[in-house]
Amino acid sequence: AIHTSPLSVISENADFILCRIACRVAVPFFFMVSGYFLYAEQCKMKNKVNRFAKKTAALYAIAIFLYLPINIYNGYFNAKPLLANIFKDLFFDGTLYHLWYLPAAIMGAYLALILFLAGNDVLALSISSGLYLIGLFGDSYYGISARLGHVSKFYDIIFCFSDYTRNGLFFAPIFLVLGGMISRQKKIYSLVYLIDGLILSFCLMVAEGITLHTLRLQRHDSMYLMLLPTMYCLFQILLRLNIKAKPVFRTLSMIIY
Repeated sequence: AIHTSPLSVISENADFILCRIACRVAVPFFFMVSGYFLYAEQCKMKNKVNRFAKKTAALYAIAIFLYLPINIYNGYFNAKPLLANIFKDLFFDGTLYHLWYLPAAIMGAYLALILFLAGNDVLALSISSGLYLIGLFGDSYYGISARLGHVSKFYDIIFCFSDYTRNGLFFAPIFLVLGGMISRQKKIYSLVYLIDGLILSFCLMVAEGITLHTLRLQRHDSMYLMLLPTMYCLFQILLRLNIKAKPVFRTLSMIIY
């Protein structure tokens, strides 16, 4: 839905709410799933992240090769400066638009690992939240930072290395950290409490997205402040459902992607 705008022929506003707000839970969900399994056990984190990175890098290499004809057709290799663009795309933007997720997953996984090994969960959450906040003002809240001289120059530097702050440095770590924290969390919240929290935070996220869009503050629309509590509650609820899925669905989702 995110990439096809299914409601655009009916209503641009309805399509924006569906694709640019509601469907923004999709990518964080996959990061949180990865974090849930990668950081569940302190002693196994490093080995799990290394295996995850190798597998993801292999998938990325295959994807780069598969989409190479489209890159050639689009005149990618005629763009200047070529080497700088290749570096930026390989490590941040992806060599085609949707492939950004793969380098972001690798970079984010190692950043989250460093944060978890450097201290406790509070430190990891604090730093990854700070990175997300920086990314927020280069994404949905960019209209504010663009009006502030020195802040605007700071983001200009960031955009020399990455077209978006929705990447492995600012976007991925917080959701990987949240997934890891939930996997080790001992405190259990009631389902009613989580559902109430999800409804409230999701409604606030919709209001946030509509307001930012109306005020034309968004450079992109992947990052919202209320996306964090929305994902936290949603992930906990999905865990409670205890759905049993066959391994084929994991492979199928990767093939579709």
